[in-house]
Amino acid sequence: MAKDNYFEFKKLSINHFEGINSKVGDNISKAAELSHAENIRSNTIGFLEKRKGSKLLGNTLTSPTNYGLYYFDNNNSSSTGLFRITDVSGTISIYYLNDTDTWTSLADTDASGLSAAEASFTIAENNLFIANGTDSNRYIKSDGTTVVTSADSTGHLYNSPVANKISYYKDRLYLADYTVSGVGYPTSIMRSSYPLGIMALVNNDVTAPADNDEIKITETKYVYVSDTLDVYRGSNKVATINIDEKGEDYIKLNGAPTFETGFSDILSADEIWPTGSHDGEKIFRWATSVDTGIEGMFYDSFKLTGGDGSPITLLEPVAKTLLIANKNNLAFWNGNNLQTLDVGIGCVSKKGYTKTFGSLFFLHYTGIYAITSESPEIKSSKVDEYIEGATTAGLEGAVMGSENKSIFCYIGDVTLYNDDNSINKQLSDVVLEYNIQQQNWFVHTDIPVKDFVVDGSTNKLQYINKTDGHVYTLLSGSVDKEGVDNEEIPCNLTTSNIYFTDNFETICYPREIIVEIKSGHNIKCFMSLDDREFRPLEGTLRKGCNILNVGEVENEYLRGRKMKISLREMSGSPFKVSKMSVMYSTSGERENHTT
Repeated sequence: MAKDNYFEFKKLSINHFEGINSKVGDNISKAAELSHAENIRSNTIGFLEKRKGSKLLGNTLTSPTNYGLYYFDNNNSSSTGLFRITDVSGTISIYYLNDTDTWTSLADTDASGLSAAEASFTIAENNLFIANGTDSNRYIKSDGTTVVTSADSTGHLYNSPVANKISYYKDRLYLADYTVSGVGYPTSIMRSSYPLGIMALVNNDVTAPADNDEIKITETKYVYVSDTLDVYRGSNKVATINIDEKGEDYIKLNGAPTFETGFSDILSADEIWPTGSHDGEKIFRWATSVDTGIEGMFYDSFKLTGGDGSPITLLEPVAKTLLIANKNNLAFWNGNNLQTLDVGIGCVSKKGYTKTFGSLFFLHYTGIYAITSESPEIKSSKVDEYIEGATTAGLEGAVMGSENKSIFCYIGDVTLYNDDNSINKQLSDVVLEYNIQQQNWFVHTDIPVKDFVVDGSTNKLQYINKTDGHVYTLLSGSVDKEGVDNEEIPCNLTTSNIYFTDNFETICYPREIIVEIKSGHNIKCFMSLDDREFRPLEGTLRKGCNILNVGEVENEYLRGRKMKISLREMSGSPFKVSKMSVMYSTSGERENHTT
């Protein structure tokens, strides 16, 4: 039987909790920080709690394979605003979630028969634009049901090149990593016109114009060969004209104009409009591409220079600029000039970024960064171990999203290593969470994410599960995949290595662990001394103040210079902890390993 120790009892208290900091040495670690945790987060500053699960959104489709998920508020009264591109039974179609929570394919023929390619989305002029690098670019109109492709000569995307990325900035559409006549331009960007509107003004009077007559105009960039155009004089329509040739400063008529009553001539300063746009919808137009441009000119395009020449992964407005990136390069575009940042980092995944509170967060091989209109700032140092433990494929397939005051980053499977490079632990389907308000990091497991999107009607973060292909609401259910498989959520947290005293060589004897549990039951407590294996303490924790005796091993009190405490929730119920203390006694003993 161990003899009682009559040295002075002391208390080491953790009066609040922060997030994970796996990178800091135990000589400077904070007692409030965690060395590791799984499926633990913080909604209340100072408290830690088990994360909520995920709940099925809508119905389940048959063996779905997904290529995109987006929210688009539209005028279809039966639509909730959520759209997905999904392969069901070999046909890839655009689906929307209706007001009875059923995924329904759009009836428009251009909403079906798409290729198996990841989609990029943006909203402009009350339309949802879609590009996937394989199919013709297309958009869903504000009615939420009509789909228009780039083959439609009256649409916003006519003459636009097939592209992998699409964005909207300062009233123009931008396409990146595009293909023209079978030639790829992976680091190039092309932009549209402003919504037109007047395309040009006539520069000379043409009396009784006829077939093959040339009309001088101020600008031909957005005029297409074989175009049909409207001519206006003030608010009055003068004529409709067809053309079959253009130069830098002229267009050639294909047939005589069709004049409105009372008009027979085209005069200097008459306005040239795309057909129907004077009184109808203003449309984007695209400059003649390189293969059909005047003397090979490539209008409205520029290139992301530097870096490794990899395809563009990020094309997103932030602050007053358009941020452009590939895997190892970043640049700002202000509408006129491109400013390349010589920082040697970029965005490694086409879905590895999210924007919230005026900052854009993105993932590089070296970590997660935040940027506004200045240089990027590293944010993920405290969880470097997890990013370093992910695979290259996991990082390049990363997905980011945001909800409320947190960002989330899926990085795939992660392997954690010991100091001697042996494997410590392997984690599956890891999602990193950064609480912006608290500036704390948390790690969640077993959430296989294919896409993230915020539902604008609920402000909840939705995701596509890459394993079963269904759509779920994150942090909503009591279990994971609620409504399908109802999987329990294991959770645990481990404190930092805490020295009992500033005299780090002094041996101490822990006697009691005191834990304040705000909610939960059947929670086990484990202790590790001096980096040895964790051993369970007798008893379980539940709501309220809990006092556990540390106990003895082979009739000897446990002893050590530093400790870690681990809490592990075993019931499948909610769990929240607010503070923790250790009662210990000091001794005159000191650790001595000299020989």
